Amino acid sequence: MNIVTIILFFVYMWGFGYSVSHILKIKDTRDNFEKNIMHVGIGMCTFTVVGVILNTLHVPLYWWVFLILSIITVLYTVIKRRKNIISDFKLPSKINKKQIIYVILLLLFAFNLYTYASGSLAYSYMEDDDPWVYVREMKYVATEKTLDVDYFRQVNYLDPYPPAYSMMMGVLHQTSPDAQWTIKFFNALVIALGFLFFFFMVKVLTKSSYVALASTFILSMIPAYLSHFVWSHSLIPGLFFILIYCYEMISKDTKWTYITGIATGAILLTHPYQAIKLGIMAAIYFIVKWIYTKKFQKHIALSALYGIILSLFWWAFKYKDMIRMQARPGTAIEGAASGSASVLSQFGSAFMRTFSPDGGSATRVYTFADFFTAQKTNMINQPIGWGIVVSILLVIVLVFIFAKYKKVFKAKNYWLMVVLVWFLFTFLFVNSMTFNLPIGFGAFRMWMLLAIPFSILVGFGMLTVANLFKKQKVLWIVVLLLLVGGIFATSGHAKYFHNTNPGWPPGGRLIPSEVSGLVWMKDNLPLNSKVFMYGERANRFVLGVNMDACVWCEDEREFRQGIVEKDINIVYKFLKDHEYEYLAFTYGDIKSVKADSYRDDDSWTNEMVSGLITERINDAAALPFRFVLVQQFDGFILFRVA
Repeated sequence: MNIVTIILFFVYMWGFGYSVSHILKIKDTRDNFEKNIMHVGIGMCTFTVVGVILNTLHVPLYWWVFLILSIITVLYTVIKRRKNIISDFKLPSKINKKQIIYVILLLLFAFNLYTYASGSLAYSYMEDDDPWVYVREMKYVATEKTLDVDYFRQVNYLDPYPPAYSMMMGVLHQTSPDAQWTIKFFNALVIALGFLFFFFMVKVLTKSSYVALASTFILSMIPAYLSHFVWSHSLIPGLFFILIYCYEMISKDTKWTYITGIATGAILLTHPYQAIKLGIMAAIYFIVKWIYTKKFQKHIALSALYGIILSLFWWAFKYKDMIRMQARPGTAIEGAASGSASVLSQFGSAFMRTFSPDGGSATRVYTFADFFTAQKTNMINQPIGWGIVVSILLVIVLVFIFAKYKKVFKAKNYWLMVVLVWFLFTFLFVNSMTFNLPIGFGAFRMWMLLAIPFSILVGFGMLTVANLFKKQKVLWIVVLLLLVGGIFATSGHAKYFHNTNPGWPPGGRLIPSEVSGLVWMKDNLPLNSKVFMYGERANRFVLGVNMDACVWCEDEREFRQGIVEKDINIVYKFLKDHEYEYLAFTYGDIKSVKADSYRDDDSWTNEMVSGLITERINDAAALPFRFVLVQQFDGFILFRVA
């Protein structure tokens, strides 16, 4: 664990959040706990926008640049108010209900952080399949101090892909050399912080800390929110919670419009498709509030414009590459640039596939059981399911709402209509294949968004049921405890089991011996040792187990062309010139080099690949003064470059 980097994370984020609020001179009546937690959230948005602007201005993304920018306003304030800071600090004289709620909230935060972090760190490899790539992107930002990549890759989560997640992890990796721990822990921390942001979003939306706490508990329990899978989706919901929180704060001080613009920009810089879905949910909020209040929400509209303008620091320079990437994945940009009509045609086809009702790698038809029961064995990237007790509570609260609609749908309760329309939108598009809708939004990835209105409705329903017994305090407590216990037993336990299960697969077509070899390197070689492998595919695995390799260096990519046929002495000279310490061969690595002639059911090709790897091993073994055998498994062998 790198304590220094954890401290730096909170300094960056809190410092940026405080600085924005201070510079704008926000009128603030919030309590200190809420204020400081939301400083962290707003700081995460600001960190993203500032990083992209710095990159556009060609300022290297050193960690200390972010540190200086995040604390300069804080230091100015400390110096200016140094006499009052200590005298202004007061501990509460007695414990009140608000503080009890905050203690419970922090316990939920700790539970979620432990669940996600311990599960992710329970094994010494990355999960199937995107996390291996995100380590590469993190390493690139940490090493090169830029978000711009001057070559095109088939699977790409940096340039032209929105850079927020990879940038954040890359800056953190600069002070935390253990790549795997860095990305796993801070991915878990970002998810866990999202629960705090969710609480305050629901609190300002419903004007009830009790509904907010109950809703946060539900979100913590249901499997269908997030797993500890490492990808940019971990960041998206938390940013949305901050956005809606800022929407609500605009009515208290219109200067929140600018902060809301920063939150909007951050979302647009995090994920290309989830931003569209969140944009629809933000539009639902805007329209419903406009209808209920009979006032055009001018400042919300302005904040959207500000956010779009901020996002242009990235998209104004990257949109063409993004179109080409979607049109022709795996094709060099220079080649894709010719024949623009063909590119646009292929982009149109890719667009239609993306927004088809069956779009998404794991989208399928869902049944009642998929919602009603929470399974211990679940999808690793986006789990599904709610659980029995919470599903029953959902039915109860929906019946209550429509039975009491005249009382419930008052102007002050516009939030309930917002949440109901959110629920309808997300539920429909989770079931885009089930209901055979004309369009879709990647149904399996809608589960995490469906969890948001679901948790608010069920949290509201949980309190509604418990409050039927509020005149008898003991009975009220008993009912509440029974609900909490029932929800954990039928939802929370399955979620906890799934997220702490150490058996998540490594993916990447890795065979067990390759995994054993990679894990052995992580556990036995010095941190960030330079390890060379023949295939470009394999090098992301090297980075994922805390080794180092310049997988983006053009000369290395060129050297790998036809590498299987290269003389081992030429390979040795290249490794020494580039200061590589180890050479590793794996079955899958050599197979990926010969991918043009490989088929999964082609036994002749399997024999050919086995022969190739044997030849390479024999070549290295024939030069014992240049290649010293370090470790060998079936299908994996590691040499030290002498």
